[in-house]
Amino acid sequence: QRNPSGPAGFGLHNRPDINLQPYLSARHTGKSLPSGGVHIKSRMNTYDRDRGLATFAEVYAGDLAPLPAPGAVPYIDFMLETLFGVLWSDDTLSIRERRLLVLGALAAQGDDAALEVHLRAALKRGELSERQLQAMTTFLTQYVGYPRGSRLLRLVGAVVQAAASPPADPAPR
Repeated sequence: QRNPSGPAGFGLHNRPDINLQPYLSARHTGKSLPSGGVHIKSRMNTYDRDRGLATFAEVYAGDLAPLPAPGAVPYIDFMLETLFGVLWSDDTLSIRERRLLVLGALAAQGDDAALEVHLRAALKRGELSERQLQAMTTFLTQYVGYPRGSRLLRLVGAVVQAAASPPADPAPR
């Protein structure tokens, strides 16, 4: 008897909203697995690019460049439908809570470009204050190490300074 919550089961056997039977049957009979992934009975099966686009704009406070039209770049469509249309839109965690998780992951990875985008959005949306960003930097440094923490400190300082500065006037024509 295998342990359903062990590495192969991930504890999913006792979830009434997940049907693993086709996958387990295929595994034991040597048949190919059904396509389409594990069926979870929830709104996570419904992909909605428009919902994803709206959430994307909300998460990034409208600061990023316009995205390509539907169908132009399948990667973008998939990202909008799943990451933003499902995961960022789910109300189990707030955008602020998700942002904190993402900031920690990005700091650990040392991804300065994505960190800057998320730091700027966190400030612009009022999710985190300058004081909270400083505290987050000190805390995360203990987990990501001082070299990455120092980079995060520099980024936080630059983003806070840019947010406090008035926008530059466009050059005269």
